Amino acid sequence: MDQASRNLDLLRAFAVLAVLTNHLIGDVFHLGGQFLSALGHAGVFIFFVHTCVVLLRSLDRTVAGHLFRDFYVRRTFRIYPLSIASILIVMLFRIPDMPLHQFQRIGLGEAIANFTLTQNINNGHSILGPLWSLPWEIQMYATLPFVWLILKRWGSPQIAVCMWVGFVALRYALLIAHLPAIAYYLAYFPCFLGGAVAYQATKAWTPRLEFAIWPLAIVSLCGLDSWVWSAPTTVCGIPIRQLTGYLLCFALGILLPLCKEFPPTWFTVGSHVVAKYSYGIYLFHVPIIWLAFVKLSMLWFPTQLSVFAILMLLVPWIAFRCIEDPCIQLGRRITRAVTRPAECA
Repeated sequence: MDQASRNLDLLRAFAVLAVLTNHLIGDVFHLGGQFLSALGHAGVFIFFVHTCVVLLRSLDRTVAGHLFRDFYVRRTFRIYPLSIASILIVMLFRIPDMPLHQFQRIGLGEAIANFTLTQNINNGHSILGPLWSLPWEIQMYATLPFVWLILKRWGSPQIAVCMWVGFVALRYALLIAHLPAIAYYLAYFPCFLGGAVAYQATKAWTPRLEFAIWPLAIVSLCGLDSWVWSAPTTVCGIPIRQLTGYLLCFALGILLPLCKEFPPTWFTVGSHVVAKYSYGIYLFHVPIIWLAFVKLSMLWFPTQLSVFAILMLLVPWIAFRCIEDPCIQLGRRITRAVTRPAECA
């Protein structure tokens, strides 16, 4: 098991629950206002940090000479099957992109963009709200092996920190230079690079902080980030709101390698389960919320809650068992099958 894997489980579980809380309590019950909206965005930023750490570690285990091929094949089978299934379900049952919205038909071009997870290229509509973050993740996949090669060649936490600072500075330099189109495509790279800082620092630093600091740090930093989001959004015409997200990711990247591994408890078991099924939770929580509290709004409220709870347990489990995990294993088998003949030759 990877070092700090339970800490990473806590991070991923908090991320998906933050997004779920925003869409349930904030969007449906209209509680929490701007704070919960910001907390939902913070959850997505945390996903980016977690994904980067985990994938950089997986690249450490990639067979030499097959780095790019194996990485891209496995990520394709990891991310696309379940996202395609969610899109087909949304289109078949005419489910809106967000619980309180109306279903919107999309044209062929937008449908292709959603299926390929490229809808951010032309600012297209995501047929399912949570899909908005996946194109940024796909585009991060394209560059992550290069980041890994740089860190492998000049491996030190300072290099990772310099990369993070450089991308933040570059994005704001482009905004100041009135080149927002280019800056747009760099919008979330600093979030991912917070994970690169954690990945590299884990190799160099000894954990010295007590494990209890880690969950407290996640909650406190996300709470602070969400509170700051209520501040003015621009300074001298330059947007600063996203900068708080960058700093959140950087702070988590610094703290993760400094905190000792959380011991096995019921708390970590629960966070592991949530983290394991988090992709299904992320993709299907909006349709479940819509069904339980909008489509079935005529039912007694405790009945709606029961429908929501049962489906939130059942649907991600089915999605993982029937689609996500089999496709992950298929991607692994394909890369192994291609690698073995080459090694035998």
